[in-house]
Amino acid sequence: MNIDIQSLFRDILETPEQRQQRELAETTLRSREMTRNITSRYAAPFAGMVPGFLSNVNRATTGLGSALGLDMRSTSEKLQDALKNVDPNNEQSLLQTAQMVQGLGLGAQAAEMRAMAADVTRQKQADFLSTQQASTEMAANLASIEQSTAVTERARLETEAAQRTLEERNDLRRAMMRQVDAAEHLSARQKVDLNLQIQSGGYDNRMGELDDITSNKPIIFGGRAMIRKDGEWKDVQLDDTSSAQSAREGLMLSARLQYPPNSNDLLVIENNIINGNITKASDFQDYAPLPEDGTRLNLPAAVEGQIIDMQADATSASIANSRISDAIQLIYDEGLLETGSAGVASDFFQLTKNIAGMRDSESFLRTAYTKEKNTEIINSLPPGIASDRDVAIFSEGFPPGNASISEILSFFEAAQRINSLTEDLSLLAENHIRQQTETGQFQDATMVGFSAKKRAYGQAMKALRQHEDDLNLQVQTNKITREEAHLSMVEEVEGFAVNFGFTPTMYLKNLN
Repeated sequence: MNIDIQSLFRDILETPEQRQQRELAETTLRSREMTRNITSRYAAPFAGMVPGFLSNVNRATTGLGSALGLDMRSTSEKLQDALKNVDPNNEQSLLQTAQMVQGLGLGAQAAEMRAMAADVTRQKQADFLSTQQASTEMAANLASIEQSTAVTERARLETEAAQRTLEERNDLRRAMMRQVDAAEHLSARQKVDLNLQIQSGGYDNRMGELDDITSNKPIIFGGRAMIRKDGEWKDVQLDDTSSAQSAREGLMLSARLQYPPNSNDLLVIENNIINGNITKASDFQDYAPLPEDGTRLNLPAAVEGQIIDMQADATSASIANSRISDAIQLIYDEGLLETGSAGVASDFFQLTKNIAGMRDSESFLRTAYTKEKNTEIINSLPPGIASDRDVAIFSEGFPPGNASISEILSFFEAAQRINSLTEDLSLLAENHIRQQTETGQFQDATMVGFSAKKRAYGQAMKALRQHEDDLNLQVQTNKITREEAHLSMVEEVEGFAVNFGFTPTMYLKNLN
């Protein structure tokens, strides 16, 4: 606001010239009063001396008054001092100055200054509301851009899928059918059923699952598996929580923390744990020597329990993401998203029941993603690490039966991102323990300091997500190319891996 305070006191404030003229006029007037009745011949010389004499008297009076602590300034001088440091854009400064002006007997001007202070306050409130409104509009625009980017990305995936030639798909399907025909443990009827599903595209993106079927490996889903045995498929419970299974998991964890990752020694130890040859950590050295520069790190029961719990959560999240990837691919392959109508979810799950390996998808996903479980998962993550949109979608649990395919797809995508964060926490914990082994500072592993690392990881992931959003916006506005955005994200993720010892799970596939 442009406030002219000086204009309020135009009739009171004096310029140096005006002050000099006033003092001269006052001195002249007083000298005339003093010499008016002098009639002798000495009157003229005396009258000429009076102005100078009065000026000296004024200066002496002012000096004496100041020495005695008296304020000998004129009203104009007092007013000038009061206005010297006033800030016309600060309501408190205006109110304080108004109080001083009031003390000079200038009530009308003091009231004007208080009114100015009220105007400044109102203007600041209006500016604050305007800024808030601008921020809200900006957030809404960013959300709209994010949604537009997601739609564009889906369109890109659909275009890429459509660009696959029919001949390439047919070649792949013929190879899979030959693989089925060569499987000796399958009956003729089962081979016919599988080949029909292959011809319809049911295994186009699930070759690993078909390999398991033809090689008679267990088909794993959640904590259970299907395996061909004695001429029939049998359901096998995998989530063995017996003490023997817990002991094996603890030994595997201890081995991964003491031997270099992906080393031959670690492979030997893991194989012997699985075979039952190793039943305690002290047996490790009988099969593979500990690294010379390594430190034997004892895992207290409490620490081991925390690590195993996080690994169990990470394993569940990884299995769930694999199932979700299959379901998402099915949505695109069957063109279900194009319908967009509510209630198509039932058609989707009916379709999964007719495809081998996915017949349990509905029960698995509904059981794995209840509202209570999802809330517990969200609470275990660092605050703010997941986007508000993902948290809102995921917290509601798996969509109801009358949901649209679009709603189910949004839930799948949010669940995949949150599952990836859960996997990362297990990697972060293992790295926390491994660093203690490398530094040799501890004989007993500890989780002290892990909370700080968890918070740092959360901040780093938020920064990665923000960087990715910024790059997507720049691509949408043609400021950079998609290739440039990809290279920038690769660089950022590599920096993350250097700091935390692993690459974030959600970026493993996208940036390779």
